[in-house]
Amino acid sequence: MWYRYGSWMMLYGSGGHLVGFSTSRWLSRHDSDTTDTMGLWSRCHDEQCSHLSPNEVPGWLVAVRVLECVGVVLIAMWLLKYLCMKVQTDEPPFKWWTRLTRLEEILAIFLGCITLPAVGVFGVASANDTELKDFSLSWSFWLVVGGASISTLGGFVIAIKRIPAFSAPKPNTRTIGPTGRGRQLEGGANNTRSAQHAVGEAPRRHGDVTNIFNVSAEADYQRGRNSPYCWTDVGHSPPVYSLAVAPGHTVHSGGERNPHPSTQVLDFSFSPPPPYEAVVNELPPPYQALPSAPNLP
Repeated sequence: MWYRYGSWMMLYGSGGHLVGFSTSRWLSRHDSDTTDTMGLWSRCHDEQCSHLSPNEVPGWLVAVRVLECVGVVLIAMWLLKYLCMKVQTDEPPFKWWTRLTRLEEILAIFLGCITLPAVGVFGVASANDTELKDFSLSWSFWLVVGGASISTLGGFVIAIKRIPAFSAPKPNTRTIGPTGRGRQLEGGANNTRSAQHAVGEAPRRHGDVTNIFNVSAEADYQRGRNSPYCWTDVGHSPPVYSLAVAPGHTVHSGGERNPHPSTQVLDFSFSPPPPYEAVVNELPPPYQALPSAPNLP
């Protein structure tokens, strides 16, 4: 849920940033009969605009242009990553982008670190420029400020949400902690085992399992891999079953549903007992059974 909120903040913030970047209303001056405006690239008198010639561009405006162009490149990279995640395929070039974990928040935070100082320089320098003393900051400037701030805040929301949370294990379970080497409890009735999968790790089974194998795992989109993710029985080599689960969804077939919206609960019964030979294949869309899990670490 919070990942979705952060993504929407970054999307809307990036849109506002691009509109402000491309329009010529960074500065404005209103007289009784005319209106003069100026942006990063052009200057307008009433409705007639012309590009700024090189001799009209002071050094501080060149620096602001460079920083803003870098910010636009970061926005383009984030939009490309976002679209690749929506495609949900493992074909190149999409898989290369979807496997770049934590890219969204890194780009958003860098965007804030680059853009916010740039608009600060613009505001201070334009106020001290004698040729622009009658101009005041206008809506294009504030769109860039607001867009960069919202995008950066969205990146922090995603980054904070992706910090693994420690939770107390339930009775009669065996838990793999956030490092994959956490505390373990003995299994209870029916030899039930559960593996609590930390972000970015594959759950691993410990000990013998008779008929039930439970997996509770953080949704894979928390790591930015919005393509189908595989869980597999790694107790055998080669793996004897694997399961691809679309991120953000829940598979539930018995037992107690986990109320956490970003958690997937898988509860399946296998027959015959180990060694497993059957492949899980009775899953509703968008889930599918796979013969192997090559993407697992």
